[in-house]
Amino acid sequence: MLQACVLRNRIFTVTLFFLIPFLNYAQSANDTSIRRQSMIFEQFIEGKVLLKSGALNEAPLNYLSTDQSILFKKGDLMYTLTDLNSVDTIYISGRKFVPFNNIVYEVVSNIGKVALLATYNRRLKPLIATVDHTGSSKQSINVVSNTVSDVYLTRMYKGNYAVEIVKHYWLKNYTKVNKAYRLKDFLNTFKESSQPSIINFEKANHINYSVESDMIKLLNFCNSN
Repeated sequence: MLQACVLRNRIFTVTLFFLIPFLNYAQSANDTSIRRQSMIFEQFIEGKVLLKSGALNEAPLNYLSTDQSILFKKGDLMYTLTDLNSVDTIYISGRKFVPFNNIVYEVVSNIGKVALLATYNRRLKPLIATVDHTGSSKQSINVVSNTVSDVYLTRMYKGNYAVEIVKHYWLKNYTKVNKAYRLKDFLNTFKESSQPSIINFEKANHINYSVESDMIKLLNFCNSN
């Protein structure tokens, strides 16, 4: 059964006993156009949540770039997954996500002592006005793959704006998470004695910090030294 206390125009808290029995509580999430455009998956996908207790639960899931949280659905209602301290791993569409300090990160690579993680952020971007050969004005946006830039996804939004979801990379070492935007971030994460070889590897392989495969290549090298 789903027990809920609902107050008009207020966020409410529910305790789930049937859909996701491991949850202590969940928070309702308003289903707005801008919120739907800010999810990284086009629709809710049947996913799994593994608890630190070993329990495994299933529900339709999505990742919200507005606050780096996980959403789940119960019927037509949408909720935010909370009590993240009890969650070990979240699986959505073959991708793995982990909570850390109340933020949910995607695991990009974790084959060494330092893992490469990613978060997603939303920003509104004005549409670009263009004029075609007939002289007619129109609005356009560029959809850019995350393999060639830090932009993961761009979606049309009402008015003269688009919702742009941007991917950010992080290095996780034991209990610390640090940004991974440039060579200096990698050098600060690994021991000083390995820094010369890391610098040479980065230069020889022309690492592009906006290309995920390059980031993984550099991290694998760093982890092996």
